[in-house]
Amino acid sequence: QALALPEVERAIPVYLAQATWRNPVDGTRRAVQLIGVDTSAGVLEFPGLDAELVEALKRADTVAFDTRSRPEFGPVARLLAESGGTIEVEIGSRRMEVVGLVEIGPSFGADGNVVLSEVNFRRVVKERQVAAVDLVAIKLRPGTNLAETQARLRGLLPADVMVMTQAELRAHERAYWENA
Repeated sequence: QALALPEVERAIPVYLAQATWRNPVDGTRRAVQLIGVDTSAGVLEFPGLDAELVEALKRADTVAFDTRSRPEFGPVARLLAESGGTIEVEIGSRRMEVVGLVEIGPSFGADGNVVLSEVNFRRVVKERQVAAVDLVAIKLRPGTNLAETQARLRGLLPADVMVMTQAELRAHERAYWENA
């Protein structure tokens, strides 16, 4: 629906779910937040998500690990540096390769995060329907007035859809976790 506006260049689905991460050193398991998205779309900005990592995430069974995740996930950054390239981990019941690092940080809802492609997300979360999207990142055409387009989107989309800028989304999430 957002693509109906000429100001909208792209509408990229973002999938969120939790899966079990197996610590590559001691084998302990804990829940990790999965962020499935077309990283090449350029709609999410995480430190570390550069062009080389974006390309690596297009390969089957690859993830980028959040360096700000809690230490219980294991010394992933150190292991990755020592390996000189990738390390194998288990997420859910699937063997995956950590091919790079991003910086996101834990929250009240997730102690750790991994970023992966939509296809790799569906490989881990098999029961998720493609249409079951958690967020849609909207990229506007250059020169577009953000506030005007946001107002138009609010008028166009159903009432149960929240249309927020990235800053508004961060503030909304912070307020939720501080007050809930």
